Amino acid sequence: MLYGTFQAMGDGMYDKNLSIFNGRYPYYVEVEPDEEIKTLKNASRIFKKLKISWKSILSDEGAKILKLLLEGKIEEDNFPNNINLEDELFRPPIFSTTLWNYPKQSYGDTPKGNNKYPGVTPAFIIYNLLYRYTEPGDLVCDPMAGSGTTIDVCKEERRKVIAFDIVPVRKDIIQADARNLPLKDESVDLIHKKFTKNKLITK
Repeated sequence: MLYGTFQAMGDGMYDKNLSIFNGRYPYYVEVEPDEEIKTLKNASRIFKKLKISWKSILSDEGAKILKLLLEGKIEEDNFPNNINLEDELFRPPIFSTTLWNYPKQSYGDTPKGNNKYPGVTPAFIIYNLLYRYTEPGDLVCDPMAGSGTTIDVCKEERRKVIAFDIVPVRKDIIQADARNLPLKDESVDLIHKKFTKNKLITK
């Protein structure tokens, strides 16, 4: 069942005393209904036919069509098959909380890495890191490049990039062990997940 439509009244907020989901999800977005709340039955089946899911980020046209479905102004069987409802040019927000929850692995109009690669990093996380720690034109180093997600994000966000991996899967990844990278001393700052408060390791 789908209910709608609602208008977000601001950005996501945090309330440690929030009781929904037994207090396990203290982040929320305050919303108000646009008008009378409508319901759409069999939403899962309809979403599958429209090639979207509850995680999809819709384009303006996609949101308009979904609203028309909710209002009963168009029928499921009359929906054209050649329209993409998702926003392919969506850029992820720069999150201000520690909860980085993204709807899919990639974003934008070009693929970012390979979402079938074991342990692939969501491109949205790399996007957030780039905008926190770098500027356009800066050189970014990925010591364990995997399928090349960092490379693809850097190219789209106008950063230079050098990437290494012990078993490269692309020509733009240099073969090297992350424990002994072919870099000059003090030429790069490495951010390690076990360090908090933005501490850096200088190599």
